[in-house]
Amino acid sequence: VGCGMVSTHSSTNRQATYVLRPQTSRVPAEESLPVEDTWPSDRSEAVSGHDQGTLGPPSSTGHDEKRTPDNVIAADLAMLDTSDAEDTESSQSSGVSSVDPDVPLVVYKVIAGFDRNFLLCHENKADAPRPVDQRFHLKETQILCLDNDILEQLPFLLATEQVPQELLAYLETVFASCACLNASYLKEDDGHFNCSELNPGVDLEAARHGFQCIHDAKNPSVAEVVAACLEEMVKGLATGPSDIEAMRILLLLPLCHFFRDPSRYLETLLGKYCLCVSRLGARAAEVLGKWWSLLTQAQFEDLLAIFKECVVYILSREMQTKKNHGHLKLALDVLAKLNTVNKECGGLVSYEHFYIPDVTDKVDVQLDYIHWIQTSREDRSHKVYFCEYPFVFNAQAKTLILQTDSHLQMQQAMESACQQTFASLILPVVPPSNPYLVLYVGRENIVNDTLNQLADQSAADLKKPLKVQFHGEDAVDAGGVKKEFFLLLLKEILDPKYGMFTEYPESRCIWFNTQSFEEDVMYYLIGIVCGLAIYNFTIIALPFPLVLYKKLLKQKPTLKDLQDLSPTLAKGLQNLLDYDGEDLENTFFLTFEVSVEHYGHTLSHELKKGGTNIKVTKENRQEYVDLYVDFVLTTSVQHCFDAFAQGFYKVCSSKVLDLFHAQELMVLVVGSENYNWDELEKNAEYKDEFHRNHPTVRMFWKVFHSLDYDEKKKFLLFLTGSDRIPILGMSEIKVVLQPMKVDDSHLPVAHTCFNLLDLPMYSSEAVMREKLRLAIQNAQGFGLV
Repeated sequence: VGCGMVSTHSSTNRQATYVLRPQTSRVPAEESLPVEDTWPSDRSEAVSGHDQGTLGPPSSTGHDEKRTPDNVIAADLAMLDTSDAEDTESSQSSGVSSVDPDVPLVVYKVIAGFDRNFLLCHENKADAPRPVDQRFHLKETQILCLDNDILEQLPFLLATEQVPQELLAYLETVFASCACLNASYLKEDDGHFNCSELNPGVDLEAARHGFQCIHDAKNPSVAEVVAACLEEMVKGLATGPSDIEAMRILLLLPLCHFFRDPSRYLETLLGKYCLCVSRLGARAAEVLGKWWSLLTQAQFEDLLAIFKECVVYILSREMQTKKNHGHLKLALDVLAKLNTVNKECGGLVSYEHFYIPDVTDKVDVQLDYIHWIQTSREDRSHKVYFCEYPFVFNAQAKTLILQTDSHLQMQQAMESACQQTFASLILPVVPPSNPYLVLYVGRENIVNDTLNQLADQSAADLKKPLKVQFHGEDAVDAGGVKKEFFLLLLKEILDPKYGMFTEYPESRCIWFNTQSFEEDVMYYLIGIVCGLAIYNFTIIALPFPLVLYKKLLKQKPTLKDLQDLSPTLAKGLQNLLDYDGEDLENTFFLTFEVSVEHYGHTLSHELKKGGTNIKVTKENRQEYVDLYVDFVLTTSVQHCFDAFAQGFYKVCSSKVLDLFHAQELMVLVVGSENYNWDELEKNAEYKDEFHRNHPTVRMFWKVFHSLDYDEKKKFLLFLTGSDRIPILGMSEIKVVLQPMKVDDSHLPVAHTCFNLLDLPMYSSEAVMREKLRLAIQNAQGFGLV
């Protein structure tokens, strides 16, 4: 590139023309340099005169993501040799001054002619015109790619007519070439340049339309040609892409409807695609994950459905061969990557979208879990274990796994206790051991009685099945006594008089009290109580927000979690993040510190070292919010939560709980309020002379459905020992009604252990309503059962 004098008009004129005059030293005419050795990576065009040329300014087509057509500075001319620049005669005679090499200038047009090149520049970057793009493309020299104008002809071809040869040749050429497909559906207006993890440069909606045209083609020759070419082309995908731009095809291929037909294309298209994705290097896999996170919800759901259908198809095959297991693992691995992307980007779709109910129907989930825990991590790669992919399990499957784990541990604990008891018969020094964890408590002193007994139990004892005996009561614990025990115990523990937890009236949730005088051992014992409830399949009333379960699963709290606890506080922090004004400091007057109420006094706590003197600005407000959330939900209650978690995991295995989402774990502990009262009636069973159409039964359900919402919840509490329903829904509650032949003076009697209701055959609807309301309002104690 020849270069020479650079001159400009006076500074009062903002537009300038720069003349590049050839120097005496230049590359001999007979010598040429390879373009890749001389072409700067950020130049987008070149113009040429007689025997010299000029490189154009960078544009959005270059590789520097920070450059745009409106942000080109004259400092880029440093690549040209201007060391011998001097004023030309024309510039001296016309008042032109030499350019100041330190002044930034904007190049917006490049012109070449004979032995002179011209750069049109502007001194003010803000007012500079948009750079002129003088490039042009000859259509016949461009790579062949998918064109919707051509594809839109396909649906109009009759099924019986012969497809034009040139159209078939076009389809064969494009679909047989990875390069042609990869160059298809690039965004217009240079949107496909600067390809990066945040910009795949592909117009997916246009691509979807094109592939839909192929799907809608009635002529079978179209599908046959496209499928045959794709099946051959994907064989080359297994080696992995050589460049980030070559990865675009991984976004395009799943749009083809053949990917939704695993019965025909499992081994050819789907299998090869999954293999390619699984073999991507770390950086390429990260880029593809970023691209997936940029999809719309509908696009992500469609992509997810492809591999879920693949898993379902493989499970439905009668013959499970080694090849089937290989394809199953590949499909599950892709689903695992999609699940990771979904979690990292905050949830494009709900975690429930990953459920595959067929897994519960086609796979012995209990056996899968047992084999999984008995197999070392190194040996798990030789076989497919669905517990390695817990996101495909629905609530039913995960509950079954938890029950399996608890039953195994209970069985081991009971066997160990029995062996110790047998040993005590031979060796008097060995004390006998009860195969159950039995707690003897009084209703008036239930907290101290419980915590004192739990403090003396070993980890092995806590793994035994729990039984509870109330002082002075004859009820045998077949489940109902245990339910009431947890209900009364937690109601007492959460009482403000203990000061262990703080209630947030706005959300009606509780959180650890940062000012509590209780020792950590109390939180440790409460953690054991909560663990025992899960371990013994008992729903408890524990009004913690979702963040407790996220923390138990080692997940970091967010501003959304603070909103669940304190909506007003979270809204204030969100307003800080959303504020657009330039006077943020003078509007909010915040520093990196938090004010905490401490028994009538306000104490300040620095969120970071020196926080009192650090003002919150637009630049650091995100850090302030993150630290504030961390302080409220983590730092300020760290010792309390750590003690609670230690007690909780002393009973519950973290290995099985890690299979759960935080939302699932929360519902498992406290149940849900997704009541379906009609389903409760539908699933009811009857004993003796009672049946669905018995007059007393029909009267009962009429009275029940006439109760208000709170009264129905009290009835559920009266009958089952809990006013919430299990994670699997109302279908898990089997109400049993049996007749009680007594007069109208008697109340209904509930056997909570069996969800059994003794129902007198009342003489009227009014009497039944009165007696039922009286019973549910006084539903405490087991002395009559």
